Amino acid sequence: HAEVAKLWAKVLFLRGTEAISAGDVWLTRAITVTMRDNKVVTERCRIVWKKKVYKVESLNATGGLMVVTASYMDEEIG
Repeated sequence: HAEVAKLWAKVLFLRGTEAISAGDVWLTRAITVTMRDNKVVTERCRIVWKKKVYKVESLNATGGLMVVTASYMDEEIG
């Protein structure tokens, strides 16, 4: 069972690269998410944006804001 929290945030596309592994092409993508500092988002969280799932890689809270860097997990939400 997973808890879900909806938060207002500014999302920016950070980077995108293609990697070839065992003959398959993988597209890696990262985003940064800026939101008010909170106790809900941690390094163990997943972020859903535009029906895509991102894994939190790092977060930095300062001055009342939290900036999260997250990478695409190749999952989609219906």
